[in-house]
This record gives sequence, structure tokens and C-alpha cells, in this order.
Amino acid sequence: MKNYIPLILAVILGFAAIVVVNRNMNKNPKAQIKEVEVVATTRQITKGDVIKESDLKIKRIPVTAQPANAVPATKMNWVIGQNAHRPIPAGDYIYFDDVPLDRPVIVGKGEWAIMLRFEKSSITQLIRPGDDIAIIATINVRESKNAVNADGVMEEKVSEREVTTVLLPRVRVISVGAAPVMTGASGMTRTEESEMLMSLPPEQAQLLLAAKSMARLDLALRRPNDDSALSRSDIKMVDASSFTDLIKGMKPVQLPDMPYKPSATPAPAP
Repeated sequence: MKNYIPLILAVILGFAAIVVVNRNMNKNPKAQIKEVEVVATTRQITKGDVIKESDLKIKRIPVTAQPANAVPATKMNWVIGQNAHRPIPAGDYIYFDDVPLDRPVIVGKGEWAIMLRFEKSSITQLIRPGDDIAIIATINVRESKNAVNADGVMEEKVSEREVTTVLLPRVRVISVGAAPVMTGASGMTRTEESEMLMSLPPEQAQLLLAAKSMARLDLALRRPNDDSALSRSDIKMVDASSFTDLIKGMKPVQLPDMPYKPSATPAPAP
């Protein structure tokens, strides 16, 4: 009988642990799960079908399960009335690639749409209509200050430094296309740039158009529905001092006079 006592106690403690875990999960099972709404189908859609409102539904899914190219619920009107580019199973997500690129352009209320070209890269090829991006600028900043020279005369000293900073933390992309670039005298074309239509407030639209000719602009793809990292002052900027501080307190590696000295005893064969 004594041999069964430890086993009975282990079973009782196991059941107690299960009860405690279930109780904690039932208190607030979805508190830590952030969800988003995407567009899905209510029926099997054949390639070429005109997609009607009755063919669509809103589906709530965890943010972590959201495909990068899925159409969010706020863009359902972009899909209605379009011809399907592929067969879509019932209950499947609608992707931006599933409908033509000539869908109606929806500009935000009080915003302007502007078109900019960017050098084609791996990041531009990932960006799809409806995505949010951040625009990063690298620019030479001119700074001037008055100082007394060796002759005791006040003079203006002008200096320049290269600065990289976030120009616009979040911009909505309306459409993405390929821009042909002329090459040589032969008149042949090749696609080397990505053309993006963006919707943003008028002040920011003017700023972005001016920055295109004054700075090198790079893009960063943001996480869907992410409201973090929107303050330019919190994101800060990078200049030469960022890399100077990077090596503070670090000693340089000294190259030995004889970089390699063969061992007197050869290593055993594997």
C-alpha cells in the first residue's frame, strides 16, 4: 500500500495544476491576442468572376497570422466589382494580387495623392497597395554660427554634416507599379524603378516632393496596423557622432609580429 501513496499524490497534484491553469486561462483568454479584420470569400470564386459584395465577408484573425498581402477590411470597396485573377476557394483570404491594378484609387479624406519613383530593390518589391511605409532621408545639413577669429573679428562659419533621419514615419501606399527607364541611344527600355502612389496630408506631400530632389530617400516596410514608432523625436537621427560613440572605451586589436605560428606538435588526423 505504501508504494501506491506517492503515485496517488502525484495524480492529485497533476489534477490540481490543470485546474489552476484552466482557471487562469478562462479569466481573460483573449486579453493578450491582438486581432485584425481582413477580407475573405463566402463562396468559391472562379477566375474571371466579377466579385460582388455578397461574395465577401469580414474575417477576424490574430495579427501574427495576417498575410502581408491580404486585403484589410477597410479596403473591401477596392475589391467589389473587380474581376478575379485566380480561382479563390470559399473562406480564403482576398489578396491584392487577386484583383486588377486598375481598381479605383481611394485618396484619404483631406489628403493628396502624389507619385514618386524609387530605385527598384528587394524592399520595394515587397511593398503592396494598402501597406504602410516609413520614409528615411539622408541629407547634408548646412549649419552656420558666428565666432570671433584670430584677429578679433566676428565672422560666420558654415559647416556641413550628413544626417540620416526619419522624414515621415508612416505613409499609406495606394498603388505600386513599374516605371520604364530609357537606356542609351537605341531607345530600348528596361524596368529599373518602382513607381508608388501615396496618400498623405498636403503639407507632408509638399515636403516629400521637395525632399526627393534634396536628399537620398529610402523606404522601410511597417507592420500592418502598428501604431508604435510614430514620433520622429523618439526615433532620433544618425550622424558621424553615432559611430564615434560606438567605439568609445574599446581598445584596438594589435596585429602580432608573426600572425601565424605553426604548432610544434601536429594535430592528430580525424
